Amino acid sequence: MAILQKTLEMRGMPRTDLINYFISLHGKNIGSGKIAGENWEVEVREERLVAIGSLNIPSTIVIFRCDEEFMEPMISAFRLKFLSAGG
Repeated sequence: MAILQKTLEMRGMPRTDLINYFISLHGKNIGSGKIAGENWEVEVREERLVAIGSLNIPSTIVIFRCDEEFMEPMISAFRLKFLSAGG
């Protein structure tokens, strides 16, 4: 089975919320922003601020690595968890 890697940029979410989400999936913090679970590993890079007009929004790169069969379900669940809409 092939191991895939996918990179997403998350804006507007604090890095700690992202890390806590993966830990809640029974992931183990293995250091340097990496969390590993059964059949998956993610790397949550350091948060930085991105200026959009006069706003500074947190931005964090999240790198997913997992077996091909788990990638789409994992990404879909992640996006659904952090779906937000402006008001």
